[in-house]
Amino acid sequence: MLLADDVGLGKTISAGLILSELMVRGNVNRALIVCPKILGPHWCQELRNKFGLESEVAFGNRLDLALQSQIKIVITTYDSVRERIGEIKRGQFEMLILDEAHRLRNLYGTRKSPRTAQNIREALEARLFTYVLMLTATPLHNRPADIYSLLDCLTVTKGHSHPLGSYEEFRAAFIEPCSKERGLRREAIPVLHDVLREYLVRTRRVDANLPFPKRLVRTYSARMTAAEKALQDFIARSILGINKLQQISLLQAMMSSPAALWRQVGHMIANGSLSETISNDIDRLVRGYQCPAKLTALISLLNELKDQRPDDWRAAIFTSRLATQHEIGRALAQAGIPYGFVRGSAEGENAQAWDAFCADPPLIRVLVSTDAGAEGINLQVANVIVNYDLPWNPMVVEQRIGRCQRLGSYHKHVVVWNLVVKDSVEESVVACLMEKLQTVSSAIGESSRFWKSWAWKEAGAGPSRLKNRFVNRW
Repeated sequence: MLLADDVGLGKTISAGLILSELMVRGNVNRALIVCPKILGPHWCQELRNKFGLESEVAFGNRLDLALQSQIKIVITTYDSVRERIGEIKRGQFEMLILDEAHRLRNLYGTRKSPRTAQNIREALEARLFTYVLMLTATPLHNRPADIYSLLDCLTVTKGHSHPLGSYEEFRAAFIEPCSKERGLRREAIPVLHDVLREYLVRTRRVDANLPFPKRLVRTYSARMTAAEKALQDFIARSILGINKLQQISLLQAMMSSPAALWRQVGHMIANGSLSETISNDIDRLVRGYQCPAKLTALISLLNELKDQRPDDWRAAIFTSRLATQHEIGRALAQAGIPYGFVRGSAEGENAQAWDAFCADPPLIRVLVSTDAGAEGINLQVANVIVNYDLPWNPMVVEQRIGRCQRLGSYHKHVVVWNLVVKDSVEESVVACLMEKLQTVSSAIGESSRFWKSWAWKEAGAGPSRLKNRFVNRW
């Protein structure tokens, strides 16, 4: 089964209930849990405190020993299990739990599916596990192929053929031909819903009727500096000769920070996709920056919080790029604002920053997190969220907000600030994000009104006029 409840509705607890019940019945003796590395200790703690179940977190070579031991519950990562899952013998573990299972969503509809997803699918097809539970709040990110891939994993686990047919049949019957494989045929949506009911359980926040903090969305528009305008104009002229994926990477990096752009340029020079001449021009333009407009806006926003609410605020700042995280950190240090970092590869540093952020009273009031670091963690003590850069995927933004807007929060409101440079390419991306969100809503139900309310407010009109406004500009 795929448990796809909205962020913050307790999927970990639901999985623990199912696992403990199956163990009490004697149906499961051993279980393997796969999750992002940062969530391993959280799973271990929840199983112990809520259900009295002992487990061991094992990565890398330690996992080899744990798999061969008699440990009842082994918790590991997708990276660690990738080359080892095929070596597990049938019956060695009766149950497999895949947390953040959207990592398997690219089995179809891409040029080459990730090796981790391939290997896990092969293990499922080999029927190595009697029970398989997949957890994700975002089973569909960008394309209907995402949900097709996850259903494929579940059907091979059951030994069934895919209820939506082959991927080619699915494309022909369900996907709008002119939507770049991102839109669903309107007449096919009821059929898809009927199939999903057999494999997917989803509770939305709006259906749960639980006391979540109210979400208040605000936009902080920063005015572009002359240096930023010159850089944006140069990038617009220079990217025409490279492929679209590389264009997108450069644009995303540019709208994140000069440091992120420079790092992206370095990667592209190293792999030969960008010329040295363009690199030198970008370097010259980046050096002309005094301080990016968004960084100035961020410091101004945090100083306002300090002045207006000195004792009752904690801010979680999200960025998609490590280089930008470091740039934000340097600016916070210069402004005398204590902060901590959370990122995907720094387990000890993450825990230290998280403890300081959650202390009462807090030792730091600002936590700067990457999307990899934030995946699955609980930041309900925060009442301010800052989207420093907008990921071009609405589900990632929803995950960010869901880290803070959770059950158990003692805040009545969570304020979401979106930092956007006025008249920039980032502003125009909202129209595309709304189209993606419409596909998600059609397939599995609307998870929030975040994008609709924010984008309409900015444009002063409905979706069609909004889209035309941005398309005409760009």
